[in-house]
Amino acid sequence: MNIFGDKNIFGIGYETYLEAYPDDPEIVGNPKVYLTYGSMYFWVNGKNLFQFKGWGQEATYTADLTTIVEIFCQYLICYIKEDSFPIKSKSNTSIDIIEETKLVEGPNDDISGYANIDWNQVDMEERDARDQWIENHGILRHRDGSFLPDLFMRCINNQIEISWHNEFPYDVPNGELYFEYKKGVEYIDITLFKKVIVDFCLHLINRYEDLYPDVAKRDRANLQKAIDFEV
Repeated sequence: MNIFGDKNIFGIGYETYLEAYPDDPEIVGNPKVYLTYGSMYFWVNGKNLFQFKGWGQEATYTADLTTIVEIFCQYLICYIKEDSFPIKSKSNTSIDIIEETKLVEGPNDDISGYANIDWNQVDMEERDARDQWIENHGILRHRDGSFLPDLFMRCINNQIEISWHNEFPYDVPNGELYFEYKKGVEYIDITLFKKVIVDFCLHLINRYEDLYPDVAKRDRANLQKAIDFEV
């Protein structure tokens, strides 16, 4: 497995199917498909926040890892810059602030509840700013059909706050899929956080650069914004 950082503090690990199953003829025979397809671990103080509940410690986020690289490259600059939430709140963590400022209750702001809202009383510019903040600091909206947790990252007092809330499950053929860690918040040194994310992204970009040169060029350009930003 490729590991960046320290899993007991903050670390990321990944293993592609080509690495995990070197003797599988189907996988070895399709290197373009499996070059970047694999499993990923996102450790925060020893907890893999990408781990699924009830399937063992190895049951973690598995997908084409170019998806998560694209997310990190584009939004790392947002994670490491001070960016206040656009709506006043009594809550302290990202997850609690987002929950407090929802218009309706239920999974993913259940759209059935919107029928009862008096939209004349809603500040739409404020709501748009809230949605943009969620997009800039969360990963769930960018999952591209894969199973990612409802997790947010933001800079506070030169630390990275990582908070998550996974109350609602994913529907899968065998029933429902939950994440191992339902709700929590941890704080990570910003320098370590930035280094781990950058090292992870560059390692994978170097892998797929020859196969997907345009994608690699885009990801490098986005990541460079965070690399150039001093923390």
